[in-house]
Amino acid sequence: MMRCFLGLIKPHSGTCEIHGEESWNASPEARQKIGFVPQQFDSFMWMTVDQILDYTGAFYHKWQSSYVDKLNRRFGLGGEEIIADLSVGMQQRVSIVMALGHRPDLLVLDEPVAALDPVGRRTFIELLLDIHINEGKTIIFSTHITSDIERVAARVAMMKEGQIVIHSDIEDLKETYCRVHLHSQKEIETLLADVPGCLKRELQTHSARLVLENMDESWFQKMSNTSGVQVELEHLNLDEIFLALNT
Repeated sequence: MMRCFLGLIKPHSGTCEIHGEESWNASPEARQKIGFVPQQFDSFMWMTVDQILDYTGAFYHKWQSSYVDKLNRRFGLGGEEIIADLSVGMQQRVSIVMALGHRPDLLVLDEPVAALDPVGRRTFIELLLDIHINEGKTIIFSTHITSDIERVAARVAMMKEGQIVIHSDIEDLKETYCRVHLHSQKEIETLLADVPGCLKRELQTHSARLVLENMDESWFQKMSNTSGVQVELEHLNLDEIFLALNT
């Protein structure tokens, strides 16, 4: 999806636009405004860090060498190091600097922290926040590390089998899904024949745990009043919401 969006792959159907232009035929001017970090570093492995950054900078009108030097120091990169000799995580840091050197208006990141150690991840997340808050840039990134999304994202989309199943403001998403714990003196299964919005349930004789979408509080209040069921509400994080929708 990201490669179609960026004009690197032509979609079999549908349309993709970037900066108001069709992605596959986007102009050089539109592409100058984009920075892309792929999941794996796939550039010239025989070059040094300085060489690959100088080479990349030659393609951009607004390449800022002083900013690149600042990023190198922030990520602990040495200019004379050969790319092939770097760890996968350090190569990923080089890829990030390559994408940021021209201060793009749109930054697209495909699993950017997958190979980074905890220190590198923290540095990178702090950098994303700086770019968004202080420069107002648009950032799109994919990741399976949902804790990182919760720290930096304003909106989130979830995909299942190639389809977007959720696209929402992250705070609205957390309000939409919840887990409910139920306890009863009676056998509880007979009380839960038709729970509105139930996505997932785990039942025992006198207790149950349900994952709900758009919880109907009045339904549970009625059940509590008429059947004596104790109801406890628990909010879910993104990881738990993802698992509820995909398992």
